[in-house]
Amino acid sequence: MANEGPKTGFADPNTACPARRLPAELLLDIWGMVPPLERVCASQVCSAWRRVSLASPWLWTQVIFLSAPWDPWTSRLWPNAAERSRWQQEAVCNGFDGFSKSKNAHFRNVFNPSPGTNNLALFDELLPRSGQLPLDITVFPPDDHKDVKRLLSVLGKHAQRISRLHFRYCFFPDIEVLLRESGGSLPALRTLTAGFDNHIFVHEDKPPRITDSEQFPALRQVHLGAEAATWTLDWNSLGLDGIDYLTIVPHDDHNIIHALSVCPNLSSLTLVMSALSSRYLIITEAVLAALARVQSITVRGMHHKADDFVFALFDTARFSDLTFDCRGRAPWLDWVLPSPCRVLEQPVRLTVQLTDASYDVEVVDSAQRRRRILLDVGTVSKCPSLWGFWLREQEVSAATVDARAWNYFTGGIPASTSIPELTIAVRADPGELDTISLSKVSGLQQLHIDVLASGLHFPRGAVSNLVRDAQLRVLSLAADAAFDDAEELSALAERLEFR
Repeated sequence: MANEGPKTGFADPNTACPARRLPAELLLDIWGMVPPLERVCASQVCSAWRRVSLASPWLWTQVIFLSAPWDPWTSRLWPNAAERSRWQQEAVCNGFDGFSKSKNAHFRNVFNPSPGTNNLALFDELLPRSGQLPLDITVFPPDDHKDVKRLLSVLGKHAQRISRLHFRYCFFPDIEVLLRESGGSLPALRTLTAGFDNHIFVHEDKPPRITDSEQFPALRQVHLGAEAATWTLDWNSLGLDGIDYLTIVPHDDHNIIHALSVCPNLSSLTLVMSALSSRYLIITEAVLAALARVQSITVRGMHHKADDFVFALFDTARFSDLTFDCRGRAPWLDWVLPSPCRVLEQPVRLTVQLTDASYDVEVVDSAQRRRRILLDVGTVSKCPSLWGFWLREQEVSAATVDARAWNYFTGGIPASTSIPELTIAVRADPGELDTISLSKVSGLQQLHIDVLASGLHFPRGAVSNLVRDAQLRVLSLAADAAFDDAEELSALAERLEFR
């Protein structure tokens, strides 16, 4: 840490410290894996580390501006709570204006380049370190609109390089000031997010569309966490027809129609329904027609007051690709709602995966209409079941199931459900098959054992014990895995194949 008292430890550039002798390549690899604020700290440890960091422009392509360094919102950006607390107590500067608030003057705030200055000055100093590389900037905005304008003046010096701009929490007037006053001065801006954790939005970075927009010619993604009912800006004047991905928090159907009229060429729309009011919900042909033009729609932030509207709105085959992200919502057991899969043509193909702490269910019909459902593992037992709600009265021609999700897949499966073709995907350990029984799957004719990591070795009995009582026409094994009992398996099916 920067220390203006007697030099000790890392702060002394003459100290014979093993850490100072690390190869520059190794230091850069380490620094590349830490948050941007930690990189600032590393660059102030000693003159040797400072030279290495300043000679590596890519380290500074991600920059964070904090209006106040010890704002509660910064905790995730500064993970070492004990060190953060020490600097909070002993820092000279604490706030946007950089006024001294401590008598312990030999320590200074690590975010400030020199005593008596402020965070905006540090931000202004950090931006040129990236050379001519594209900038990814996160802003914890100040409360005062005058300070927002001062921030914009600093950003304006590097406007040609800003490719991503993220406001960590969203005071929507700040965004409006940005859009209104920077029109035409952010030609490289491709992604604008505000009010969300920007890491949840990972979309393909497609080339810019040819557009008539002069304000934001490269802008492809906008994700806004403020309720759409608070928007006051005339969005039609901004020229947002080049946007591919849009996220909004609608208050009613009019917000949806307005957003889609401003962004007519969307390929992906995310609707966060947390602010949806049940008092103002009307399903009209206008909103259905507007939504049907979007290739892929994701619904998040669902809650019981809006469920009737949401499930009724999407209870139509007009939508080709729908995702219902139910993660994070309270447990719910409402069986009277229409299943979003019931409009699909029969039979359907089913995929059930277990990723991290979520079940990922995908249902696709012969016309390639897709319904995807994301559920929390921890609350799935208190939510509508797979077969009792999502796949109610569905005919399944083929299913692909993560071996670790087998219990969820078979829980409540009707005895009358016939699945002719089944793929079981083993992720990392052949032992994942030990807890699987095919007794609940009727009508099974083809079974494929797939692997998600090549080179897995299945010991004798791992597969034969699974299929011994099944009358299979085809047993297919992954070609990039090893099976000790291949000869025995050939006698347990009419045809054994490797693919």
